[in-house]
Amino acid sequence: MPTVSTGTSAPPQLLQFGHTLIVNDRRRDESAPAGRGTMAAQTLRILVIEDNPGDVRLLEEMLVPTSDVQYEVQSFGNLSDGLAAVSDFDPAVILLDLGLGETQGLDTFTAAQEGAGDVPIVILSGLGDEMVATAAVGQGAQDYLVKGEFEEQRLRRTIRYSIERQRRAATAEERIRTLAAEEPGFADIVMNQPDGVIVADSTRKVLFANPAAAELFTIPVDDLVGGELEFNVRPGASQMVQIREDPRNPKYLEAHSAQAVWSGSDVHVLTFREGEHVGFFRRILRNIGF
Repeated sequence: MPTVSTGTSAPPQLLQFGHTLIVNDRRRDESAPAGRGTMAAQTLRILVIEDNPGDVRLLEEMLVPTSDVQYEVQSFGNLSDGLAAVSDFDPAVILLDLGLGETQGLDTFTAAQEGAGDVPIVILSGLGDEMVATAAVGQGAQDYLVKGEFEEQRLRRTIRYSIERQRRAATAEERIRTLAAEEPGFADIVMNQPDGVIVADSTRKVLFANPAAAELFTIPVDDLVGGELEFNVRPGASQMVQIREDPRNPKYLEAHSAQAVWSGSDVHVLTFREGEHVGFFRRILRNIGF
């Protein structure tokens, strides 16, 4: 990347290299606090698959650098070329238009998901396509943005959160595989268990949650994982946990905690059920060594 000289009033410079756009802020080094001028900013590679040049240009203009991040944007007008670039470009996130010439709607997302590997995908939706975009999120897209209805802060925040959610999900899946290998039958038992199951570390950070826990807490699994339990865990004891503070309609869960070792670290395995005892699953935990 060419060196960009420091200035005091010049606007950010956009450097176009074929399909790749690198955004540099001429003022970044001068405005950085003392001691930070030599720190390298994080670079996020953004792959845009969008066939409307005006929409691509608007995205590029929105992705201006901040004090700690700059963006390298590579754009393609069709799905096949965009997916072919994934391995070499190694994007942090894909911004995907569902209305491409070669594919439309959910078919576009399905094909992109198959070709993108574990790269998070954010849908770029038209005003009339929100239902399709919502369906894509239900099938694994990290989020969607409605064209013409978001500003640069929302775009940057959506990109950042999508990357983080994907990272959490990948970490949780790896931990599940590790625990399943160490404890035969764990995955089948826990993932299909009607009781909510959460694994948390000694700081109460959630490392794993099953679908039943997400339903009980009315929070998606990806949002539960990485969060922190807001109540004190009492190992080996049953306790009532209030998870909805509405005085007119409070919601309580019975929770039981068992201690375990997961990947060499001490963890709490908690089970949750509405208003009933959790003795049945407690026996299962004992049977598999918890």
